[in-house]
Amino acid sequence: MQVTPRWRNFGTYISIMRGEQWVFAMKYRGIEYDIKMGAGEDVWVWTVHTPNPKRGIVTGARVSALRAAEEAIKAWCYQHPLECEPAAA
Repeated sequence: MQVTPRWRNFGTYISIMRGEQWVFAMKYRGIEYDIKMGAGEDVWVWTVHTPNPKRGIVTGARVSALRAAEEAIKAWCYQHPLECEPAAA
């Protein structure tokens, strides 16, 4: 079965409907990451798209998954500063 994504642009991120699941695709310091709804109430799965992708699961508010993904990007940028955009002031 082929699924055609539906896009919504909310300014700071784009949400994509894939099948029955919304995916929130974003960028932080030039690194793409996304947050997906997990298989439970208030469960979120985040993925940071670096050459060696990082993934985690967070229970609670979506903003907790956003912070976890951004922390993973900060750690990656600390080790690879030339591959990241400067942090916002």
